[in-house]
Amino acid sequence: MEESKLSMIQRIPIKNAINRGEPLPLPSKVTTPQKDKHTTSFSHYWRKRSQEAIVNGGAYEREQYRRTTPLLNKDEQKRFLACMMTYGKEVPETPHKSVLRHCRQTELERRADVEHADYLTQGIRERIEFLQEMESLGLGKKYKSIIQDEIAQKISSIDSLPKKNSVKILMY
Repeated sequence: MEESKLSMIQRIPIKNAINRGEPLPLPSKVTTPQKDKHTTSFSHYWRKRSQEAIVNGGAYEREQYRRTTPLLNKDEQKRFLACMMTYGKEVPETPHKSVLRHCRQTELERRADVEHADYLTQGIRERIEFLQEMESLGLGKKYKSIIQDEIAQKISSIDSLPKKNSVKILMY
């Protein structure tokens, strides 16, 4: 027993069994925990790694690029550089006839503006009539400031319409 290479934990049960005269204990089954198949183990010495180990280590995963500045207008840059090369200064862009055509109002848009202006003038008339009725009932002070504010808003919205139409409206 002294010569065997057993640990003290193994020697004690054997010694007790011999002293009592019992049969020796059965060897216990030593189970080792099975390693997870998905984990990658790295050795402690240098050698070439397999491609699978490199991929599992995350070497091929890249962070997506996120732009911090907005995209620049390439056509404007080309025009600017061409002007700088030819004239030595920046030249403003010349307006085209197609741009001028878009600025003109069509007849339908003018009619819509006139109808909107008529609606606003009708609203102003209604508010003036309401204020006159309230003054005849003796409640003019209560509603006068409110109605005047509403009329001022309507007039400012009429003024925001194109000038040609607003002149025609105010002539009524």
